[in-house]
Formats: sequence, structure tokens, C-alpha cells
Amino acid sequence: YINKALKNFPPASVFKIMIAAAALEEGLVKPDDLFTCTGGITLPTGQTVSCWNHEGHGEITFSQALAYSCNPVFIETGIKLGGEKIIEYAERFGLNDDTIMGYDLTHIQHINFNPTVPADIANISIGENGISLSPVLIAKLISETVNGGFSVTPRLVINVQDEQGKTIKEFVGEPEKRIISPETSSTLKKMLQLAVEGGTGKSAQVSGMKTAGKTGSSEIGGVWFAGFAPDS
Repeated sequence: YINKALKNFPPASVFKIMIAAAALEEGLVKPDDLFTCTGGITLPTGQTVSCWNHEGHGEITFSQALAYSCNPVFIETGIKLGGEKIIEYAERFGLNDDTIMGYDLTHIQHINFNPTVPADIANISIGENGISLSPVLIAKLISETVNGGFSVTPRLVINVQDEQGKTIKEFVGEPEKRIISPETSSTLKKMLQLAVEGGTGKSAQVSGMKTAGKTGSSEIGGVWFAGFAPDS
């Protein structure tokens, strides 16, 4: 009775893909930029948010922070981006758009947080409170991230035909829009390969083929892996 493909859950660290995309696209960070993870980060309000690695990751690059899913690095990056910019990129990636061609679906608000509150920005930056996404939307996010940076509209039905095979209705999507640059898309493909080769996604390795992607473990107990097979 539950269509899990369309049910919404906190995306947890899978949402770091979008935070990374936005930060790279805005020129706020480069893959080799160095950060220091001491096991937690203190917000401007004095609140402390822990990393899943309580001992800290030490000095790591931004690429490694995505591979090891380091919370402090992504909270720092999210705060640097700002709440309004996170909302802007979520809209660019269509994460508030439940459209599936050929399937009527009630649209809901997937992102709901206060973009001026540091704690809210911290939570959204690691995919916890203030955001819920379906597996279809996560598939859309990762496809747009690695397909060169173009928008995607999920499709269930191409067309409807009558008994004679004549097409009586077609489902035509919106023209593709550029979301991120080819350079950002290419960089993220390499970073997501690193996550599987040596990061938290190592169990997604498949013998005889390349794999890439991002893990996520929500505080409510849900576990994600969003991945793809690189073409090179």
C-alpha cells in the first residue's frame, strides 16, 4: 500500500551532492581546497553539530569530505552558500517539482526551512530537518548532476495509442535547461567515484564495472545510496 518510489524521506547526506554542486558552481570551493574536521562544528549561535566520525577526519580536501560524508565541512559550506542560495539551487534542480510525465501526482513542498537561521541552514546542508525527497527526486538529482548539468523530467508514459496503434496522446517534456556547467558536472562525477572507491560508498563497488554515488544515513533510521555507472 506504500509506493516507496514516491514516498518522501529526509535525504540525509545524499543531499550533499546538491550542496557540493552549488558551492562548486558558485566558485566558493574547489575540489582540492583543504578543511579541518575536529569531530564537530560550532554555529554562530553557539550550538554544536557533531560529525558522524566523532574523532574528526582531520585535514581533508573538499573531494574527500564528500567521499567521507563529513558533516562539519558541508555545514561550513552550506553556511557560506547561504539559505537563499540553497533554495535557488533546489529550484534549479527541480526538487520542489513532482512532475512525472504520464502520471498525475499531488505536488507538495519538499523544502521548508528558514534561510536566515544558521541552525536551519546546518540541518538542510546535511539533508536532515527541513527537507524530504522521494527516490524519484533523488534519481532526478543525481542524473542532472552527472549528465552534463541538464534538467530532467521523469517520464512514465511516452504516448497513448488506440487499438490500431495510432498515437492519440503524447507526453512531451519541457526543453532541457542548463542547471550547472559541464565543468562542475565533470568534477562531481569524479568526486562521486571517489566516494565509492575509498569513501563511505565502498560497498557499492561492482566487480567488472565502474560505480559512483553517495551514501546517506538519516537520523530517523533511513539509509540511502544514490549512484550511477560512469561512462569513463
